[in-house]
Amino acid sequence: MSQPPPPLPPHDADEPIFLEDSFDGGGERIDDQKGRIFPCEGCGADLVFNIKTQKLRCGHCGFQKEIGIDPNREIEEQDIHAMLAHLRELREHPEQSEDDQEQEVRCEGCGATLLFVDSVTSSECPYCASPIQLENAHTSEKRVPVDAVLP
Repeated sequence: MSQPPPPLPPHDADEPIFLEDSFDGGGERIDDQKGRIFPCEGCGADLVFNIKTQKLRCGHCGFQKEIGIDPNREIEEQDIHAMLAHLRELREHPEQSEDDQEQEVRCEGCGATLLFVDSVTSSECPYCASPIQLENAHTSEKRVPVDAVLP
């Protein structure tokens, strides 16, 4: 009879649960419009955003990197109420067919085909763990623009 798998290590509260690998001001582009990766300067593993420290952190070697924010960049205020009303109208009167709500995406790492349904815009390949992101995710009318959200 086989042994049960060992228990998972306890979750460290400082470790992020969700990976955030795309922001303005750094990283390496994998391909145009497909996001960025942030390799660790210590070991080469992918850095992940730690919301508590507001830094990129390596889960393998513990390396941390400050996020460079341009102090001269102007913040443009947007009307949140108009944006929410527009999103509500799009949801109440969908003009898309059922087929438009599902998109097949091919993993560039292993060639697997994945199905993204509704508002899913990024995921991890269940076969090879490569990050996968829709090319037109940030231009969709049904989403709040990324530059419209402040931390």
